[in-house]
Amino acid sequence: TSGSSAPEHLARAVEQQLNGARSVVVTRVRRRTWRGRNAPRGQVLVIFVGALTTLLLLCAVVIDVSWYWANTLRVQRAADAAALAGVVSLPGDTVNAGKLAVQAAGQNGYTLTNSCATGSMTPSSVPGICAQQDAANNRQLDVTVSAPVSTFFSRLIGINSITATRTAKAK
Repeated sequence: TSGSSAPEHLARAVEQQLNGARSVVVTRVRRRTWRGRNAPRGQVLVIFVGALTTLLLLCAVVIDVSWYWANTLRVQRAADAAALAGVVSLPGDTVNAGKLAVQAAGQNGYTLTNSCATGSMTPSSVPGICAQQDAANNRQLDVTVSAPVSTFFSRLIGINSITATRTAKAK
């Protein structure tokens, strides 16, 4: 009896292992084809929509920042031209230097008047230009040009324009 129980015992152990392997295979198949109340469906769609929304928001920010940057270059060129045009009248004629600076800014697309805020180098209004003789060097003209830059996508959150202010100095 003891000799027959060892093979039976081994046979039972092998059968249990085979049954265990079958249950693993059946469980894996069931998990793939399981259609229950908690079935994981639609995850790819949610992830795709989230990624697409993030990508579109990043593109909108890049477009608005690039547009602002391009316009600040334009404002800087106008300030540089205004400073160079007005400095030829210094050191003697500061009024004419301001007029020439405003004219040069006008030729670059900015129809402005020379009006500085009291005690500073900033224009008193936007759009505006502030051209005045440097306090330390009477042969230097300091020019600040400010202009609004319209936005494209930032309007959706209430930002219609951003002020671009650039300064130039010429001797």
